[in-house]
Amino acid sequence: MNAAHLHLLANHLPLFAVLLGLLVGLYGAWRREESVVRVALMLFVLAALGAVAAYFSGHGAEEIVEELGRSHDAIEAHEETGNLAAYLTIALGVLSLVTLIRRGPVAPAWRTALFVLALVVLGVVGYAANLGGRISHPEITGAALQETTRSPVPGPEAAEEAEEPHED
Repeated sequence: MNAAHLHLLANHLPLFAVLLGLLVGLYGAWRREESVVRVALMLFVLAALGAVAAYFSGHGAEEIVEELGRSHDAIEAHEETGNLAAYLTIALGVLSLVTLIRRGPVAPAWRTALFVLALVVLGVVGYAANLGGRISHPEITGAALQETTRSPVPGPEAAEEAEEPHED
């Protein structure tokens, strides 16, 4: 496994852990279940661990992908946004860990602040993921769509015309 592979594995964890944590946390707040809210905070801590792994594997992945001839501008845009996403996710994870260590009930105002931060983190991480996907996935940028419009697949009408005998 190389750095690019590790980066691809690690960078999905922050996105999905924050998304799941936010959903679980909102459900826990709605049901007034402290234990469910605490599970959400644990998911935010897990997201932060994934962000650390994605952050540290990013440089090695960048070198590998640049050798493949991918756009330097696209890589830089992803790197800058990815760094911000990592910092925010780590901050969310640290705040969640401190809240978990406190052991007391999570104050509603603090819980709301964490969920708002999680929503911001989700947006930034999602944007960074989208920029990262554009580096190696032409189907995201529309290049694949342009390719398919150049060579259309014949429809059923073409098959019917081919079967009809022609009079000479």
